[in-house]
Amino acid sequence: SSKEALKTLAINKIKFQARDIFIDSMTKDEFKSLIEPTDLDPKECVRTVDKMYKKIFGEQGLEGVTGDQLFENLVKYPRLINRPIVIAGNRACIGRPVSKLEEFIKSLN
Repeated sequence: SSKEALKTLAINKIKFQARDIFIDSMTKDEFKSLIEPTDLDPKECVRTVDKMYKKIFGEQGLEGVTGDQLFENLVKYPRLINRPIVIAGNRACIGRPVSKLEEFIKSLN
């Protein structure tokens, strides 16, 4: 969960800035500007297990979806965003499960 990720960052004394996208939403361009400079594939940002996923992307899923379409849908339906997204410079990871975040933190050192 995002709470576990925040706790892991604090335990590892990693300075971070958190943003609740349900309270403080992002524009498509803002989200793109955060993700595109990193090594994270934007398609990894999509929660494919959410019921909304099939409603939005249909049976074809993400096949044929352009980057702009993807970002537009993610900011329109923020619950589809795999979170938390942890960004450090030009590297990023989805902070779930926490073990993935811990590997990411180790790789930064």
